[in-house]
Amino acid sequence: MIKTNDGTTIYLDNDFEVNGRPGVSWVINVCWMFLAVFVMGPLQMLVVERFSGLFLFGVGVGWWSFLMMVIVCLGCVVLLRIGLFRVRHPMAYHWLQILGGSFRIFYVSAFLWVSLSSMGWWAYLVVIMLWIFSELTNCYEIRRVSDDEISKAFRKRFKIHPVGFLLYNPIANVKDLHSWGRAPWVKWRDRFETFGAAIGVIIGPALFIRSQLYRDNFEPRFMIMTGVALAMAMALRHMTTEVAIARRALKLKQQEG
Repeated sequence: MIKTNDGTTIYLDNDFEVNGRPGVSWVINVCWMFLAVFVMGPLQMLVVERFSGLFLFGVGVGWWSFLMMVIVCLGCVVLLRIGLFRVRHPMAYHWLQILGGSFRIFYVSAFLWVSLSSMGWWAYLVVIMLWIFSELTNCYEIRRVSDDEISKAFRKRFKIHPVGFLLYNPIANVKDLHSWGRAPWVKWRDRFETFGAAIGVIIGPALFIRSQLYRDNFEPRFMIMTGVALAMAMALRHMTTEVAIARRALKLKQQEG
């Protein structure tokens, strides 16, 4: 649990219905789908492909990997529910955002789908270069925001409970703090990136359905999933940046106390 220097505890304001986002509980139940489709799915295919001849207690490694996938996905849901509604950790809502929207998850996914395909070294190079670009941009946008700007903007997210502790509202509008006052070309770059990623995400499922015409040839599907994963990574880069800034805001609040 997070406490300020004077001992005041900061709890998550988890009354999401009153705060204008009643569907959070439902989102927790389906957040595992991102891990299952983009990470666990290709990872299990790789395990089966490389270690299909291995058995443990008479059960094939494919079934064991599937069981582990189920445990991990259900574990994420359980831990998030504990963090949000039991412990009420201030970062719990942001953990949910990271689980379903971190660009790093989708770059890992792209690597896994490329590994399943027969694409050459150039495909790995493309994923690496895009990942480096996203990391550098993310780092730059986090550092360009000063502590004073964060403290002032995030003030609306904290309120004192009558009992004496602090409540942190993670959905009070402090959106795109890192983009305030940026050069016009940077804003156009982000719009182009988001627009291109949105097109990829929209067209990707249609291409995947059409790829069923290839029947047992999975190569086109692996390539399409690689593209969709990269598109998602680029489209959701800002969410990771906003979560990192929120983490800084909580640390600053601790020091203020």
